[in-house]
Amino acid sequence: YKPFIALVTEPDACDSEERMESTYCKVKAAVSTNHVTLVSVRVTKPSELPRAIFLQRIVKLANLLMELVKLVSFYVVVSSEWVDAAVVASVHGVHVKESQ
Repeated sequence: YKPFIALVTEPDACDSEERMESTYCKVKAAVSTNHVTLVSVRVTKPSELPRAIFLQRIVKLANLLMELVKLVSFYVVVSSEWVDAAVVASVHGVHVKESQ
């Protein structure tokens, strides 16, 4: 069997448009090696940022990743705090923490 190699985004991956785009570029480079088989979008909303704006960024990143899946084979999951973004972007799954 081939083991999964997971890439987990940094908690600040969607703090700004620039940071989100940087994250996408880094993920794209990693999955393009054909070694990364799972990308987990695991982010934490900054307290000063409105939830709606942060949610839009997560959806945008997830949508970009799902487009990339059409070119490179890997799975995309989003952390359970953002299940609404996962549903909107039609990702492969939701990453649930042990304590949940």
